[in-house]
Amino acid sequence: MPQFLVRRGARVLPLYVAVVLASFAWQMTAPDSLVWAYPIDDWHDLLIHLAMIRGASVLWSVPVEIQFYLLLPLIWIAWSQAPRPTIAGTLAVMTAIYLYEAWLGWPRFNVPSLFEALPYFLSGLVLSRLGVPVPSRWWDIPFALALLGCALTFPRLTPRWLATGLEWWTNPVFLLVMSALLLASVRSWLADRILGSRPFRFLGQVSYGVYLLHFPIIFAWSRFTDVPGPAWILLVLVIASVLTAATITHILIERPARDAINRWFDRHQSVPVGQPS
Repeated sequence: MPQFLVRRGARVLPLYVAVVLASFAWQMTAPDSLVWAYPIDDWHDLLIHLAMIRGASVLWSVPVEIQFYLLLPLIWIAWSQAPRPTIAGTLAVMTAIYLYEAWLGWPRFNVPSLFEALPYFLSGLVLSRLGVPVPSRWWDIPFALALLGCALTFPRLTPRWLATGLEWWTNPVFLLVMSALLLASVRSWLADRILGSRPFRFLGQVSYGVYLLHFPIIFAWSRFTDVPGPAWILLVLVIASVLTAATITHILIERPARDAINRWFDRHQSVPVGQPS
């Protein structure tokens, strides 16, 4: 468990901290600038972000993820002692969360908390206990259907009967769609060929940077440029810029910091008890 927590922290925290500090520095030195940065404009906001209490805009998901990792050891212990009751309890907690939100009238959240996101984390844990079998052609159709079902997560494509009064994180149908996609992806031959290809492996490596950096880059393109011609040209330029920025930050920040943290932890673990590290 310590190794898992360190590995996940080494993967998630370096770029997040860099983006938080860069946004804070930019807001403090150029508060009237038209260049968009995450709204971390005082020491209180900086502390909240670094302490993993709350995140602005899309940064919200990182503190929530870290908070779940701190909860994970308790679930891990329960799983090791009583696997089946733990799975049953996990499903019961997920159901109870949705029943509670239904009782509240499916409230909307400006920034989801760990409570709202917990069913997604728990569903991933449950699915992980099913194992990863050899990919099969039989799962190609469920994979394709689940992939098409992802369209339901886009507000403009979601049928009114499904989305009325519900937002993404409180809609259990969306959880079922994402769970079905994950389940089919690790079993489908087609998914293995597509997602295991070199371009998709590259996208997986830089995806975290894409997530954290796309907002500032999109704003910069829309604010400071006037690209003539069809809208798809601007889309291509934005995608290329985001991928370039994500690749650079992966090479200069994510990968070196991750490797350094992991090496430090591995050396510390290998030092015999009673000897200095």
